[in-house]
Amino acid sequence: MKALRVALIGLTITLVACLPQSRSTPDAPAALPTSTPTHIAVDLTPAQRAAIATLAQSLNLPQQQVALVSTEAVTWPNGCLGVQRLGVMCTQNEVPGFRIVMSANGKHYEVHTNHDGTSVAPEQALEAPGPAEKAAIKQLATNLGISEKDVKLASSAVVEWPDSCLGTALQGVMCSQVVTPGFLFVLEAGGRQYEYHTSENASRIMPGSLAMDWKQQGGIAGLCENLTVFLSGEVYGMDCKAGGDGRMAILTAAQRTQLSAWLDQFGMAAIDLSDPKGMADGMSRSANMYGTGGKKLTQLDQHAMFDFGQKLYHSMYP
Repeated sequence: MKALRVALIGLTITLVACLPQSRSTPDAPAALPTSTPTHIAVDLTPAQRAAIATLAQSLNLPQQQVALVSTEAVTWPNGCLGVQRLGVMCTQNEVPGFRIVMSANGKHYEVHTNHDGTSVAPEQALEAPGPAEKAAIKQLATNLGISEKDVKLASSAVVEWPDSCLGTALQGVMCSQVVTPGFLFVLEAGGRQYEYHTSENASRIMPGSLAMDWKQQGGIAGLCENLTVFLSGEVYGMDCKAGGDGRMAILTAAQRTQLSAWLDQFGMAAIDLSDPKGMADGMSRSANMYGTGGKKLTQLDQHAMFDFGQKLYHSMYP
């Protein structure tokens, strides 16, 4: 019996010695852990691969769930690859690279890279949240007297506006210098594009396509009258003599038709119909038209445009 136990022990030792060893040796490195293949196309450029990897990591997604939409060669104006961030200084040197658009989770994302993908600057999502977009579309449709279905979204971007006016300059209006997160929308309707600025929750919406500003100051009565008119129909008036009495109106269809015709026909123009300098109690009368046409204004055109602004102001301040 003792002899049998000894024989069994010897057989066990022999079998163990014959088993493959799990530890690494210089000639047989340890096996690498396996992973699920990502199925990323082998013909992608280094910049495209870097963009996909960056977006996948930021969204906590597998790379195979990020689809390449488009790639555009761009020469970026600075070391930040054209992506501005508050408080970030950018080197002012041109950088060849790419604008790469990808889709993931039903949204489109834009990423800027240098030529070889060693530098990547993600942009915000191109598709902004629905409520702010819907609010901007509703405002434009109401102004133009059309259905919301006839207003299309051309583009959108997440923006940090520099002030409470959402980056929109209004004649005679001071804006508090408070950074306001929000969105920039470009809407299309009737063959025209209209820009809108909104706060993050759409509690504040401001037009961005300036059409005309108008000003009349001085005279015996000491007038101080200002107008800012937008292509989308909003009109902001200010009687600064009355201590900052601001009012808002919407252009009528006839007013909008007249203004659009001028903007299509004439280019950008500064109008000055002020009284001669040095004249006692002289009146300052000026206006700016932000047209896209090529025709120059005649004296008659200038008077017609200034009178348009004056009548519009008096309809708001009868």
